[in-house]
Amino acid sequence: MKILRLVVLTLALLVLSALAWVALAPPRAPATWLRVEAPPAVIVGQSVPVRIHLDTPPAATRLGVDLHWATARRKPRGFLSHSPAQRVDARRSTYTFELSAPSRDEIGHVYAVIFLSPSGDWEDRSAVATSALIPVRIAGAREPVGPIPVYDSARDAAPVAAPVPAGRRAIAGLWLLSGLHFWRRHRRGSQRGREGTGPRQSRSVGLAVACLAAGVWELSNAESSLVHAARSAALESLFYFERSGPQRAAALALLAIAAGLIVWTLRRSPVHATDFAQAGLWLYAGLSLVSLLSLHQTDRLLASTLVSFPVAQVVKFAIAVAIFACALAVSRRETRAGHGAPGGPSRAKA
Repeated sequence: MKILRLVVLTLALLVLSALAWVALAPPRAPATWLRVEAPPAVIVGQSVPVRIHLDTPPAATRLGVDLHWATARRKPRGFLSHSPAQRVDARRSTYTFELSAPSRDEIGHVYAVIFLSPSGDWEDRSAVATSALIPVRIAGAREPVGPIPVYDSARDAAPVAAPVPAGRRAIAGLWLLSGLHFWRRHRRGSQRGREGTGPRQSRSVGLAVACLAAGVWELSNAESSLVHAARSAALESLFYFERSGPQRAAALALLAIAAGLIVWTLRRSPVHATDFAQAGLWLYAGLSLVSLLSLHQTDRLLASTLVSFPVAQVVKFAIAVAIFACALAVSRRETRAGHGAPGGPSRAKA
């Protein structure tokens, strides 16, 4: 029966992982502010003409195009070549760029990254579009340009919902109180003559340290600072628009690991308060790590508001409340056991 339950849980995790992978797929919105023409295939070593049609040419800006490359398995590898930005004229709608396609190990595709910028620099961009992948050939005749799909990356702006300071302090307070309760449970067990390094005592110490660490983490607001720093680093390294695949894989792995640890923690019967507390800590850790990845598909969900608070903060508050309730239950059980058997070992279950 236990094997059957594990098989069912494993199959459920696999199904949920597949659904999460589909749900985390980045939406590719077609660009509406331009049309792009390029060859259906690119020859290594030859120039790549890219023709851009702006539907409504904006004033006082420049149009730039970079060529990036990817492997035959469509894995992005980054920057390949650049063409000088051109000044946009309100009386002109078509612009042609010539980019080079130098040889690279494992090169299989190229794609154009088009942007508008007042100065012509990437750092000042006001709109970004990315073309579909174009196959790369080793040799052959140069082919004429034709329309290719292009996707709007300007909508990739990160959804931001700053945590409410009062909510963050409340969550931190609950974590710290829970940690103190679990630590007190450890101290009481030691004073009544329990084995200080036994499984129950080790679990109490672990829960106390984890809860106290979570409280300090919430008070420091380090999560928001690290997300901002990681996003800035990705922008500066030109990896910002290629990061979606690795982020999806990492987010899915974190969710699967957290779910597996929760199932493993709650596997025994009956389930005790410390089991629920440990499962809640796994859930909190998974949520925090997924937030750190800053995948926009999860950010949009976590940043949406519920009763004027971000969903992520509401979920964290619910987890902190549940673990605080578990800590209180453990403390009360230890207190009753201590009163019932003074000077002797407690028979309360952990």
